[in-house]
Amino acid sequence: MRGFNFIITFGIMLRILIKKLSSAFFVLPICLFSQVEVVDFSTIASEKVEKYDSSYFQPNYKFDNSSVMKGLIGHNLIFLAEPQYTSNIEIFQHGKKQSESGIFNKYLFQPCKIEKVIGGKFYLSCLSDSILYKPSFVDAKSIIINEGFEKFKNQHIGKKYYSLSSMNFTSLDNKEIQVAQTQMFTIEGVEIIKLSKYEMGLGFEFSSQNKKFKISMPFNDFYIEYGGDPKGKIEFTFEYINKLELVDDVLYNFINKSLFKKNILKSEIVVGMTEKEIRIVWGMPTRDKMSAGYDKVMIYEKGSSSYYLYLKGKKVVKISQI
Repeated sequence: MRGFNFIITFGIMLRILIKKLSSAFFVLPICLFSQVEVVDFSTIASEKVEKYDSSYFQPNYKFDNSSVMKGLIGHNLIFLAEPQYTSNIEIFQHGKKQSESGIFNKYLFQPCKIEKVIGGKFYLSCLSDSILYKPSFVDAKSIIINEGFEKFKNQHIGKKYYSLSSMNFTSLDNKEIQVAQTQMFTIEGVEIIKLSKYEMGLGFEFSSQNKKFKISMPFNDFYIEYGGDPKGKIEFTFEYINKLELVDDVLYNFINKSLFKKNILKSEIVVGMTEKEIRIVWGMPTRDKMSAGYDKVMIYEKGSSSYYLYLKGKKVVKISQI
């Protein structure tokens, strides 16, 4: 009887042990030709991988998600600043872990290839060294994905834009620029620049009327966060208020054919406009809502006022200000 109870108890304990091992993460080092290969047994064939499509170049809020990380394998990260938490970084030179301070600076602005993902960390090869990096959302503004950035540049360089308004401003390279309405601009270059001690951004080089000048855009701009506005409009803000609004040639041709061209160029919203015409003038709404008798209501918060634009049949039929 005792032997029977022992067998049952042993079977239960073995079952619990197998269950725990199947859900736990463990790494087995295998020595091959005096080298160590890290084998990750935590992955399974059915695990989802969110493949990176180069539609953005700044890591988003899912940067530390396992399926997102594995979708980045084969791509290159570029560090613009040292990660905020040094405990998230391990550097190996010739197989030996390095710990001296300041060593990470040599990897800044260098492409670091993602070779694999091990236990929630990127295994990177950078300048013939190896780096283990645990991603954190707090580093998102100081890291770019190189392939996405190259795609962003290629989509913009050589592209022509037209100004929706007239204004004067001082460029990034300290040139006084006068812009006339419908003036044409061409993007000549896009580069990573330092805006302040703690802020990075993009520098756009434009040419217009035989002049070249640069305008900056911070990384936290909505346009950059979403990899470039697919609607064909780009905005640069000066002194928190003045905006240089540019539209590409496709959108510019659309405006020229619009019945509300004069209103659009005056930044006016009037009854009869379509949602596309509204978005050209005021951009994305603060929020939308449903209302009985209408397709939807677009709400814009401007200063201390709220504007409710009621749409029916894809056109604005009523505007109210609160």
